[in-house]
Amino acid sequence: ADYPWFPAPGGGLRWPGAAYIALQSKRWVQEHHPYWDRRGGKDHIFLFTHDEGACWAPTELSPATWLVHWGRLGKNHSSNTAFGGDNYNQDYVDPLRMPDGYRQLFLGTDGTPAHPCYDPEKDLVLPSFKAPPHYHKSALAGASPTERDVLLFFKGDVGKGRE
Repeated sequence: ADYPWFPAPGGGLRWPGAAYIALQSKRWVQEHHPYWDRRGGKDHIFLFTHDEGACWAPTELSPATWLVHWGRLGKNHSSNTAFGGDNYNQDYVDPLRMPDGYRQLFLGTDGTPAHPCYDPEKDLVLPSFKAPPHYHKSALAGASPTERDVLLFFKGDVGKGRE
């Protein structure tokens, strides 16, 4: 093998694990340093790069600035993915870390999300990154358009796994 491989039961770091790590990071800073409480977290930044941005981010992190790639507005949201591991509508219970489940980290008392995925008053949307060499091939940068050999290309969810 060219690199070490560490198997991760359950498919690796999905939203529940990322939510837990972000929350524990915030709590560690709050417990060991005066920085979080100094301005209630408003001078802190969290990066959320999962498919659905910060929709599943713990509510405790709401005062911080969130860097996301998806500027989904609206407080009442639900997951749109058909892949179970990324679907934050489904709760995950970890008897050791989160015996009450992970969804309670971002749900309000009425059972709906307590915050929007993106708040334009405080958060920033970062476009997906492409390395600079990618753009020199673009017709927008003066390159000749390439000959198309594909009649139709579809990228998205066709509903597999939806109820």
